[in-house]
Amino acid sequence: PDYAQQTNFLDPWPGGWWRLRDIIEYEKAATYSMLTAVATFKEKFKQNFYRLNREAIAKGKEGSPFAYLVRPEQHDPNNAIEMLKRLRFANVDIYQAEKDFSTEKGLFEKGTFIIPLAQPTRAYIKDFLEIQQYPNLQEYPGGPPRQPYDVTAWTLGLQFDAAVVEIETPFKVDMKKVEPKLKLPDSKIEPGFIAIERRFNHSFKLVNDLLGAGFEVHSLEAKWDDLPPGTFIVNIDKEQKKLIKEKGVTYHVPIRSLGSSDSHQMKKITKARIGIYQPWIPGVYDEGWMRLILDNFGFEYSILHNADFKNKTKLKTQHDVLIFGSQGASWIVDGKSKNAKEPDVGEPKVRSKYTGGIGKDGVDKIKQFLQEGGTVLFFGEACNFAIEKLQLPATNTLSEVKRKDYFAPGSLFEFHLDLTSPLTYGMQKNVAIYKNRPVALKLKRYNQQITETGFFGDRNILQSGWAVGEDRLYNKVGLAEIPVGKGRAILYAFRPQHRGQTFGTFKLIFNALYK
Repeated sequence: PDYAQQTNFLDPWPGGWWRLRDIIEYEKAATYSMLTAVATFKEKFKQNFYRLNREAIAKGKEGSPFAYLVRPEQHDPNNAIEMLKRLRFANVDIYQAEKDFSTEKGLFEKGTFIIPLAQPTRAYIKDFLEIQQYPNLQEYPGGPPRQPYDVTAWTLGLQFDAAVVEIETPFKVDMKKVEPKLKLPDSKIEPGFIAIERRFNHSFKLVNDLLGAGFEVHSLEAKWDDLPPGTFIVNIDKEQKKLIKEKGVTYHVPIRSLGSSDSHQMKKITKARIGIYQPWIPGVYDEGWMRLILDNFGFEYSILHNADFKNKTKLKTQHDVLIFGSQGASWIVDGKSKNAKEPDVGEPKVRSKYTGGIGKDGVDKIKQFLQEGGTVLFFGEACNFAIEKLQLPATNTLSEVKRKDYFAPGSLFEFHLDLTSPLTYGMQKNVAIYKNRPVALKLKRYNQQITETGFFGDRNILQSGWAVGEDRLYNKVGLAEIPVGKGRAILYAFRPQHRGQTFGTFKLIFNALYK
């Protein structure tokens, strides 16, 4: 964390020119050093690797914890399987129970996924599935909290909104090693209306495929039997049965036949035309993660640069939804911090087309876009832009708070959702959200109806990681839908797509991407 000479950093760069050749030489030195060390001490490395693995297995047999269990029956089984697949990428062995079995946490059914800790990857498993309790480190006694190297929470179960049960003491069970996958119910698909539940993340992949293939898709506007509002409804004929069944199997989404009745209240939906703002500023990576997620789930989009906000073309003629990743107001408008210093004499110049931000013209175009019926999503610190530059009726209660009074450097918090909003279709009432920026909302009086779609509770909301001044989030709004003219602005006081990891909050984005 300190840029100074120290044991593990013997030769800090002293400043001055740093060219591409310097980078290459630096990497070459590191690479050759590693190869030389491994070649010289090959047997030692192999012996240590073997010994550490044996120790991990032995420690895992003792318990504390002994295993992690994941029931296949989850609110969103797709997310649970995606989480398990990521463990498999790291060579974690995953098993499935062949019979019902009992543990200290009660009875578990046949088919439960079991991740025993008695395996070489014990430390890795424990690190990713346990709750992180980061120490309260200060820069000096009584001083502000010390900035960690990276984030302080990464608990996979919370990020994926998947229930993971930790078992401390050993138990016995008949089990077999498996590649995690979802076993779909054996349902017969008939011509007529079919239902695709929105609680499955992969339903969005399936529906986007169908929309792309010319299918007409509707969304339930009110509960029908046991199907919740937001359920996707598609009317299929005899020739389309096979295709629909194949897609359900491909995307691991159960499909239910409803018969020929169309008396239920529903609304036709189409994919929105999405525009993602891509700044030229190095280090702003939110839009990249957003593109990755949209690519993986079959959403189409276009990229918007600064120049697109300064030309004469109306944004609404080409887009229905705009997305701004987490960056401050001055970065969006001017392309730099409001406290930015003038460049040093002799510092290399950047071409003018790659400098600056959207400018005042861009701010006016976004206002016009909203008035004409567009939807704009603001993640994290981009909420400050929406409040300061678009004059939306909200306040960021943490904007002037000092680090010693509030600090959450990448932590997971419990969050409550208003399930009557279409933005929360497919969600549960409580979810873990990822926060690493000082943003919390308090909404003002307004001449239209504002929806407090997501908010924090009044106690014990930190679920994993580290937070100083947690109480400053109590009862604050974290997700708001604000109507502007014919359109709406959606403010997320967190990052629902953090590093492509937070599968549990993807639906809060996806639900805004249809019209």
